[in-house]
Parts: sequence; C-alpha cells; structure tokens
Amino acid sequence: MIKYNTKFIAEIGVNHNGSIKIAKKLIDHAVRMKADYVKFQIYNTDNLVSRSAKSAPYQRDKKNINQYNMLKKYELSYGQHYSLFKYCKKKKISYLASPFDIDSAKFLVNKLNLKIVKIASGEIESFDMLKYFS
Repeated sequence: MIKYNTKFIAEIGVNHNGSIKIAKKLIDHAVRMKADYVKFQIYNTDNLVSRSAKSAPYQRDKKNINQYNMLKKYELSYGQHYSLFKYCKKKKISYLASPFDIDSAKFLVNKLNLKIVKIASGEIESFDMLKYFS
C-alpha cells in the first residue's frame, strides 16, 4: 500500500479583490477547513503589462477596464503580502504564493524565506522564472 503525504491547499489567488481585510477572512476560512496552506498570487502589475494593454473579451465588464487597471485593482503590495505571511503564522497555516514576475519571486525567497513556491501554469514556459528557481 502506498502512503501519500497529501497537503490541502486553499487557493485564494486574487479572490481577496485587492482587500487585505477580505484576504484575512479567507485565511480564517481556510484555517476552519483545516487547510495546510493558503495560496495567493503575487505580482507587480508594472512588470506584467503595459498601461494600454486591452483586456480579453471574457474579462471585460460594463466599465470595459483595461488589463493594466484590472490587474492593479487586485494587486497586493509586498508589504501586504508580508502582513498576510505573518497573519498565517499567527493562525498556524502555511503561506504559499505563485509569483508572476521575477521581482515577486525574489521577494518570496529573499524576504519571506519561502522554501516552497508554486509556479503558475502561465509561467511554465517562462525561461527566466524557471531559471531563477532551478
């Protein structure tokens, strides 16, 4: 019989809508559900898209917000991620994140000292990201 070391990861992503208060509530929910990790997305919008990048048709709402503004709306600062990291420690749940740019990857490794990072599916062909983590 094979014994697995299964981990329950609560995917928060950007479901906090850019609010640290909502992010903490989602962490609390994950703790109540006995998750092992909560996982966020971390990025610097300025490193990802230009200010004039149009959103994809499925991303458009009544305001017809562009890609930059949409991402910026959900972006949490590194300071906010640090705060969530500390909140997770207090709540006894592990913080995990998927970086979408090298600066965010460096923050996770150098500032939060994470030993586990989830490579986002959209980054699996990013030579720079894969090289950084290898």
